[in-house]
Amino acid sequence: MKSVIDMKIVLAAIAILLNLISVLPSVGEGTQFSNGDIHAEARKTHWLTISGNIRHNKSCRWYHNSKGRPCRKDEGRACKKCGG
Repeated sequence: MKSVIDMKIVLAAIAILLNLISVLPSVGEGTQFSNGDIHAEARKTHWLTISGNIRHNKSCRWYHNSKGRPCRKDEGRACKKCGG
């Protein structure tokens, strides 16, 4: 009886793991990540506020504190307070 219960627990655990794996994003065939992609992301050292297209640096109060995204130092307009 105990082995049947243990087997049911194992099967339930496998089913849960399979469900978790099925919702993970998959990488399509032929998808490759180049060093250029990684370096491009690393160069995004500033924060671009989407509403005004204004660039902020790490010392600015709006850096990661406004609706925006990471950006390069040459994107958008420089913030008048921090110099972007």
